[in-house]
Amino acid sequence: MKKFLLILAFLCIVYSSNATVPIRVLDTTQQSGTTHRAPTTIPVSADYLSSISSLMLFFDQDCGAVGITINNISTGDSEYYSFNASIGAYYFPIQNGVGNYIVYITLSNDITLFGEFSVE
Repeated sequence: MKKFLLILAFLCIVYSSNATVPIRVLDTTQQSGTTHRAPTTIPVSADYLSSISSLMLFFDQDCGAVGITINNISTGDSEYYSFNASIGAYYFPIQNGVGNYIVYITLSNDITLFGEFSVE
């Protein structure tokens, strides 16, 4: 219980500091043709937390094995992480500093999602 309260307090401080930049996460696959299908549900939301210089990904369902690639488009630097994603928040430090970034999220079902953000 103490751990939960500590995490909740941390998130409240981070979100109350106006240092959160929402990142729109999109699916890279394109549906072609005239078939009418429901849009793919994206199980991930993302924010850049400038106060701690980190990317936060929140998974709203268990996604299994996930690969995360964070590319700094401005410098060409890249970081890769892999883990088993269950429901919850995951934090990734942005160590390459100022620049324009793109994050690729590859799910275990071979769906690739992406989002773009800037660090100033």
